[in-house]
Amino acid sequence: MAIESVEATASPPAASISATTRCAAEPLALVDAGVPGERSVARLDAALAELGATSTDVTRILLTHGHWDHCGLVPTLRARHGTPVALHPADLAIVQRGHVTPEQWDADWDAWLDACGAPLEPRPELLVRARQMRGDAIDVAPDDLITEEFRAPLRGGELGTILTPGHSAGHVVFVDRQRGIMFGGDHVLPAINPNVSCLPGSEADPLTSYLASLDAIRDLDVTVTLPGHGDPFGDLRGRVDELRAARERRLAAVESLVADGRPSTVWQLAQRYPWRTAWAEMNEITHLGALGEIYAHLTCLATAGRLERDEAGRYRAS
Repeated sequence: MAIESVEATASPPAASISATTRCAAEPLALVDAGVPGERSVARLDAALAELGATSTDVTRILLTHGHWDHCGLVPTLRARHGTPVALHPADLAIVQRGHVTPEQWDADWDAWLDACGAPLEPRPELLVRARQMRGDAIDVAPDDLITEEFRAPLRGGELGTILTPGHSAGHVVFVDRQRGIMFGGDHVLPAINPNVSCLPGSEADPLTSYLASLDAIRDLDVTVTLPGHGDPFGDLRGRVDELRAARERRLAAVESLVADGRPSTVWQLAQRYPWRTAWAEMNEITHLGALGEIYAHLTCLATAGRLERDEAGRYRAS
């Protein structure tokens, strides 16, 4: 097998790499399926054409995780050719959330805002913005469930699987150890820190999982990583160390906020955190994202015994 094409299928506000891997005389496997839309379809078709192939030749879709910007073309390829899809079962909850009723969606977010200690006054507008995050349901019911034993055979080798929860509960990376290539999804990105948040439907402590997952892939013998956003890069170990250091700095900053004040809720600490854009200048969507990030860091600190959470959802120094 040789990687003959890497085509970015970008559609604001997100971009995803659709990486096609081809065995010389064998069918194609698609790792992640980009964002939905005709632009993505056209760019995938063009990338396949450069290989002398069409979407008919794609015999399998391997998803690193279940977020919409990585599985958007699954329905299109299924409708065209019945292409089978593989996904880790822990991410079934993500793809199924798009099918919940609007009433249940609102109830889940309202309960989450309760847990964050959000005041009542801004709730209606926050819930309006949360509804905008729901998007359209994408049918990603997998044909195959990915486990750590999951293998995709290649000529002269195979794509192996490493479980890397954190960005999502069922995130995985695919590794061609023979050729030193990792399909990294959103686990390790070259220019930005992957989002790791406590949000409705996420795992209980995603940041603790994420840090362990960074350790799990740090010393892989790979020469190139194909990420879900951004360009391929080398020096996986160096990038992992940068990402871990950035998380440790934010953990220390959040911990210091708690140590310097009275017991505080997620909402109160998010207001006090020194964001690049001040809390008062953020819009409601950004407030939701900031709350999720702070919530994840507080939960990680509590798991490590560095903070305590009381019955009222307030955090204090241990």
